[in-house]
Amino acid sequence: PDIVLKSSDRILFYSHRSMLDKALNNVFGKLLVNAGIVLVDEDSHILNIILHAVYNLPIAPFDPPFDVLVSVVDDFPLYGLSPPTLITSTKYSHAPLHPMEVYMLAAHHDINALAVLVSGHLLSYNMRRVTEDMAERMGGRYVKRLVFLHLQRMAALKDILCVRPQAHGCGLDSQRAWALAAARLVDEAKPDLSPPLLVASMKRSAGNLTCKLCRGQFEQALIVAAGAWSQVK
Repeated sequence: PDIVLKSSDRILFYSHRSMLDKALNNVFGKLLVNAGIVLVDEDSHILNIILHAVYNLPIAPFDPPFDVLVSVVDDFPLYGLSPPTLITSTKYSHAPLHPMEVYMLAAHHDINALAVLVSGHLLSYNMRRVTEDMAERMGGRYVKRLVFLHLQRMAALKDILCVRPQAHGCGLDSQRAWALAAARLVDEAKPDLSPPLLVASMKRSAGNLTCKLCRGQFEQALIVAAGAWSQVK
């Protein structure tokens, strides 16, 4: 290290001038130097994240506060930085608790890999809760992608449930039961429906099938439907 950075809360960071000049367009070099120490008007949390981005190192082990991480990534352009790929793994760890906030950050900075990863946590999100400010931060392309994700999954569910059990000589009991159960499920289901819940809901709505063959065909069709649903992205 040939340069020392001092944060606003008096924490020292030892770095390399060549790395800083290359990554940050000499931003820190223009700041006040005091006895060989560059005084940076950022606290240690923020400076730590910036330096990890400069060195392309994972920040996850430090587990920075979520709001701080979002704020720093939004300010990266001020330092001549682009939101790096290392942010993807760090931000994804926050997805279970802050899925929409992470998705908005990914969309705002066009971090496609992160947006794809976190979108799976938004399958239960009510899109009516998206405000104009949220939509503006995401941008039309990413709002459309999220809406289409929900619509496409529900369309896929309908297609899967259109495949009814085979009928046999005793009548169409299994097909009638399937149609009734499928109609109820499609009416109540959300895009985050799990395969086990699909099976349980269909069985509950279908009621008791007295014919063993009908019951067997119904359950076999359920296995196929659950398997197909599990493959829908």
